[in-house]
Amino acid sequence: MQGTAGKVENRRPVVAYAGLIGYNQDLGVLLEAASMVPNVDFILAGDGPELALLKKKAGELALDNVSFSGYLSRDKLIDLYRRSNVLFAHVRSSPTIDATMIPIKLFEYMATGKPIIYAGRGAAAELLRPIGCAMTVTPGDPKLIGTAISDLLRNPERMRMLGLRGRSRVQTDFHREKLMEKLACALEECFARGPNVR
Repeated sequence: MQGTAGKVENRRPVVAYAGLIGYNQDLGVLLEAASMVPNVDFILAGDGPELALLKKKAGELALDNVSFSGYLSRDKLIDLYRRSNVLFAHVRSSPTIDATMIPIKLFEYMATGKPIIYAGRGAAAELLRPIGCAMTVTPGDPKLIGTAISDLLRNPERMRMLGLRGRSRVQTDFHREKLMEKLACALEECFARGPNVR
């Protein structure tokens, strides 16, 4: 509810997911976690082959704290990030996925300065841990995810620190221009050595 002074009043915490809604994201687990924390609102933004199944499951679970916004324009996505307290990502575990998959959304999430809960194993979890911008939990476990959400929302200072670390790391190491400059230097060095040098 918007007050006369322009401040948000009596707003429930918001956990948001933005991205593809597909098999590998396994977001039915998030719906089960949402049923365990009814005082938190969950917004799933995006589209994909699993969206209809997720909406059906939300109905079966009678969830009144979950909404589906569909695909969002850039401005509306930025507004969602602004309104969110926690950003969430979940990746189904398999040997190939664990070894190779780092969701691009994690870099976008970090840039928002909001804390992240990442339910996944492997390369992405190993990227996030040393940055210190996310709580990482075992994928596929709604109870663990629900507990992580509740614990994080009870600790505003930790949320603030996670968000600051993520934004700082993106600005320092994952800025597009810097990454392109590194790529250009690597290509220049490779070609300078000649075609027969391995």
